[in-house]
Amino acid sequence: MDDDYRLTESCESFGNISEKKQVLMNEIKSSHPRAKDIHKIVSENTSEYKSKFLEVYCYRCAYCGTSLRINTKSQFEIDHFIPKTSNRFKSESDAGFIENLVLACHTCNHNKSNFELSENSQEILNPDFEKIKKIYYRDNMFYIRVSQDASHEAMEFYKKLELGRETCRIDYLLLSMMELRDKIVNDDSFCCRLNELIDLLLCKRNSMI
Repeated sequence: MDDDYRLTESCESFGNISEKKQVLMNEIKSSHPRAKDIHKIVSENTSEYKSKFLEVYCYRCAYCGTSLRINTKSQFEIDHFIPKTSNRFKSESDAGFIENLVLACHTCNHNKSNFELSENSQEILNPDFEKIKKIYYRDNMFYIRVSQDASHEAMEFYKKLELGRETCRIDYLLLSMMELRDKIVNDDSFCCRLNELIDLLLCKRNSMI
């Protein structure tokens, strides 16, 4: 298992997100050669490029790890990691380059809003890269926690996204149960009971968001 708080035991690693983004960018450029604000192209829910952007992230929120198995496509949004309101950009479209775009569930994207990290923290907390896996982890009750040596800004980012929220734990448990169900063969009674529990947990989860 990849040592990544966003991944359940059986799910695949995110892999090299930067490389996958570049492949997608090349494809977008072939059909939109003058495109500058890639956000507009990949954020439209009916666009094939939104589906392909979801695929880059293995259909998971880059911040909390919730999955398309639990959420609908429309509940996933394209976040500007460095917010488009940052003084670093002359215009909002300048923030729409693909390296600055991150797949986020609605809750994480809404919570993060225009929160801007310092340049040093951006390198550490960018979910496309490896360092974030050393900052946040799952405890033995499946909550997302912050490592003891994390910076104050990493803690503020955690609080801003509300990564300790109960639904992050429930989603992790739901995905683990779904993966277990996928592996079970020749035990219909167990699968039936597991499906009942998944449905109950989904109802609880959906009542909280």
